Amino acid sequence: MSYVREGDILVVYAIDRLGRDTIDVLNTVESLHAKGVSVISIREGFELGAPIGKTMLTMLAAIAELELCSIKAKQMAGIARKERWLAVWS
Repeated sequence: MSYVREGDILVVYAIDRLGRDTIDVLNTVESLHAKGVSVISIREGFELGAPIGKTMLTMLAAIAELELCSIKAKQMAGIARKERWLAVWS
């Protein structure tokens, strides 16, 4: 994120928009804070640099990653089910 400068405020709709997994989200936020950029999440409703915000960020990023894994597993199960169904009727 080379376009942000010290003193900027980055407003995101939700923390899961900041990265693909927990580590990615945490690294992104840490990188932004190191540059002096504040990050605010609209959906979660808190500034991610405050002490409670850091704790909530970690928990919510992990939950978002779990949700993504669950969606992928359901998608793969649906594809496998369709393949079995097509094999029976082909």
